[in-house]
Amino acid sequence: MNKDIIERVGLDIKTRLLSLFNNWNNCDNRRALLVTSVEEAHFYQPPEDIEIRCLVVLTIRNSLIEDLASTNEAAKLMGLQKTIIPERDIRKFTSDAIKYFCCIDISTVSKSVITDNDVYGKLMSSYPLAWSIIKELGKIVFQNKKYSIIDDKTNKSIVKNSKQKSDNLLRIDQYFKENTVVLSGMDPNIDPYLSNVLKAISEGYPIFFTDSFKTITRNPEKLLKIIDYVLANNASIVTCNFYISRDYVSARSELQRPMHSESEIIEKLKNKNGLSKTHLKALNYIINNIN
Repeated sequence: MNKDIIERVGLDIKTRLLSLFNNWNNCDNRRALLVTSVEEAHFYQPPEDIEIRCLVVLTIRNSLIEDLASTNEAAKLMGLQKTIIPERDIRKFTSDAIKYFCCIDISTVSKSVITDNDVYGKLMSSYPLAWSIIKELGKIVFQNKKYSIIDDKTNKSIVKNSKQKSDNLLRIDQYFKENTVVLSGMDPNIDPYLSNVLKAISEGYPIFFTDSFKTITRNPEKLLKIIDYVLANNASIVTCNFYISRDYVSARSELQRPMHSESEIIEKLKNKNGLSKTHLKALNYIINNIN
């Protein structure tokens, strides 16, 4: 790996760290950012403070390091012939980073941070609907609460009135079979299959289901963009750990590990431990339509 690539990846990580530190001392904003990585960070080692583990996933694992480790196509765009970082090295990098940041008073350090490229802060104004809902999700996850009703007057379950659209759920089953698209997790583009799913959402499909945020993307802007679009179309985002709608969010009390292979998804869907009633109903609805 040449010096230019090292500098490019290093600058990307530095930019992300400075942006996160710039928002660190606003608890709600910090947790909104960190919750996008908590499903994965929950299982990172060593088992230090969960916010530190989320920091490492958000700013280091979810950086251009992904393009050096995920697909040969992404690696070639970085000037390489193929991927060069194996999974064992990723674990080493992230473990060392967790140990390092545990020894730093980030709240104090953050007070002196200055950045002219607040990549995470820009998400708040670019995707306001998604941001407001992700903030609620961050609150309940880091306060160990199960759910939050955002607008009690309009709260309703999208699943309740969606029987006539059950044929659309076949697309979920197909997603975990022949239509799976493998991209670098940091790829900002919307692939053709995802584009079709979002089109279905715009036509009234009630649920965007995915195993975890990571299986949508590692790119925070792309994630917020998709969440914003789904919510704007009055659909819900359902993962094995989270239920997100415009008026209600919930989180599984004990997070499940993001899947490593497609064969895991059915068993994960059958795990009903620690779910709110709304989330449980949504997962039941999904599994009943893909069996």
